[in-house]
Amino acid sequence: MTTRVIITAGGNPRGQRYWKNYLNRPKHLIQIPPDGETILQRTVTLARQNGIEDVVVVGPEHDPPNLPDGLSYKIEGARLFRKPSPAREGAIFHRQADRFLPRELWNTEGRTLILPGDMYYCSATMEGLIGYDPNTWVLYGRITPTRWPKDHPEAFNRTRMVLGLGFPAHEHDLIMDGIEKLSAMQRDPDSPVKRSVGLDLYRYLCGQTEEQLGRTSKEAGAIWEDVKPHLWQPPKDSPDMDFDNPEAYHDFMTHYQHALQG
Repeated sequence: MTTRVIITAGGNPRGQRYWKNYLNRPKHLIQIPPDGETILQRTVTLARQNGIEDVVVVGPEHDPPNLPDGLSYKIEGARLFRKPSPAREGAIFHRQADRFLPRELWNTEGRTLILPGDMYYCSATMEGLIGYDPNTWVLYGRITPTRWPKDHPEAFNRTRMVLGLGFPAHEHDLIMDGIEKLSAMQRDPDSPVKRSVGLDLYRYLCGQTEEQLGRTSKEAGAIWEDVKPHLWQPPKDSPDMDFDNPEAYHDFMTHYQHALQG
């Protein structure tokens, strides 16, 4: 079965608001030492190294102005799809769920693997999530706490991190139905549901009710079930990190340097 990797880097409003054009670039194009490759480049490279030939980067309709030299959404080894802005006629958006669209990009002959474009993946994690294919939908993410760097006095805890979503062609309708129903709940002012992607989609597909979905992970009753084969978690001490804001980036870089130094 062939796999298509779709990397979402369309610059959704929430991401732009949290990143605030820090370092004069979108968060997908921040650079990581030692060679300065961007987060987006690294994800494409790791996917290709793990045997994926079909890689799509979903980028913004227009590049941000005044990008530093050498930074681009056009990555060697991937084709670029420009996501239309919400104002374009005929565009369909489901708030947070728009990162999974358009459905026309999904692989109709095999597996679709959707990865966030602002995530730093370690090699072991990328190998694992590409290799874990139970021929059904699966959320790749962390729902249990971990500390990184392992045994380091300044290690920090991370939990509930979405690394990706994978699904075969025969479950396209199931995934889209879940996205649309969650999005409808999210748009309803009387619904407790405020999100429609990631772990919320996972919980919905695992059978949680609207009331359960409306509870946060810190409240009683918001249970996170490790349901095989629908959940794959990375190695406990893997240094994966998503960058919702500059603080997360600096926190990661501090510990990343500690790890490089042993």
